[in-house]
Amino acid sequence: MDTSIPIQVSAIYCKSAQTLSSSEYLLVLALTDGIALHGTDSEEIHAGTLLFLSPFSERKLQLTPGSRVIYGILPASFLEPLVGIPQRASIVLLQDSADTAREKLIELFDQTYNNPAGTLQRLCTAYELLRALEPIITNHMTVQAAPSPVNQRATKMIEYLEAHFQEPISLGDLAHAFSVSRQYISTVFHRELGVPFSDYLLKLRLQEALRLLLTTDQNITTISESSGFPNLRSFNLAFQAAHGVTP
Repeated sequence: MDTSIPIQVSAIYCKSAQTLSSSEYLLVLALTDGIALHGTDSEEIHAGTLLFLSPFSERKLQLTPGSRVIYGILPASFLEPLVGIPQRASIVLLQDSADTAREKLIELFDQTYNNPAGTLQRLCTAYELLRALEPIITNHMTVQAAPSPVNQRATKMIEYLEAHFQEPISLGDLAHAFSVSRQYISTVFHRELGVPFSDYLLKLRLQEALRLLLTTDQNITTISESSGFPNLRSFNLAFQAAHGVTP
């Protein structure tokens, strides 16, 4: 697919058991049965179901031999500002009112692989898919039970980091701010987000840098500083590792 289109669409015909996951958001259309979400609990997925998977969830999609899916990779840096979903959104299972999104996902796949269309046509379909997703995601956000005191503290820690990631904050700084140990902080981030503190901090900074690159005319040095990177070299290395190109 043309790299100017922010949604990559592919298909899998599973010959052996495998797990489908991504560091970005996934939109998955199950074409057959034999698919399940596994994590702290399991859920069988039936043919025709549309799934929206957060990269921060511990639940993963398990495919069995003979199962088939079409899936789109939706970059968080593009999707979150458009749809307005929380960065820690739970997996959203879409079964009702998802017909338009299903059709657009299939259409985008068809345009890419079976009937190559011009860049503009594919770009329009990609945006139509995102517009179709917006009300569905809003209406089907998973309702969580009231958090325990431990989870309330974890939520406050994550919210604190998301508010201060542009500052020179460290694991020790966060531990000090909440009067807990560094090990406790590490455990919280692994349990709640499935990633280390440093990885989540880097993800927040890269998302902000990409937003500034796309929406402002600031120079690279200013963007690096505004995103919380300690220096321009670390910004360049992190950006290239994440996106395959320099800022």
